[in-house]
Amino acid sequence: DVNLDVIVSNGSKHSIYNTLGAIIDPGDEVIIFAPYWVSYPEMIKFWEGIPIVVQANIFDAFLPSIDNLKKAISSKTKAIIINSPNNPSGVSYSAQWMKELATFLNDYEDIFLISDEIYSEVYYFDPKPTYFYQIEPSLLSRTIIINGISKMLAATGLRMGWVVADDSIVAAMKSIQGQTTSAPNSLVQRA
Repeated sequence: DVNLDVIVSNGSKHSIYNTLGAIIDPGDEVIIFAPYWVSYPEMIKFWEGIPIVVQANIFDAFLPSIDNLKKAISSKTKAIIINSPNNPSGVSYSAQWMKELATFLNDYEDIFLISDEIYSEVYYFDPKPTYFYQIEPSLLSRTIIINGISKMLAATGLRMGWVVADDSIVAAMKSIQGQTTSAPNSLVQRA
């Protein structure tokens, strides 16, 4: 049984920052797939976490190997960031890859799954992106879904992002956001 809640922030980058602040304790490891967005490791380090990189390359069509992911997991792994469609490669992880990931993740119940979906509406060929929790809904209890308007509405200067996650995670994020920016500015909210 999942009790989902939502928090709206000043863009998806702000949402990721708040998410990491809500879940990371010093020394926790967060797995990211290379190529990765340049801000991921810096935000992880800001919260005193350790970024762990799982390499993917052009010869694998930038699909990270599940075997390499398994090798990267340790007792200190707190979260995995899945960014599909991916920045900077532009690759959308296939439905088959998401199915393999969902099956694999069932064995790691203590790891949060951060699904950065800011590019979910920016794809040029069918099929539409698929996500692991659509295949395995039980993963929603520990999945943190991040999105925003900047890409889907081509509104890069209008920063509004959101997180959908378990209500306990959202409550922790509210504590962080309430002492930093509070909420998206009123001009963006009106737009």
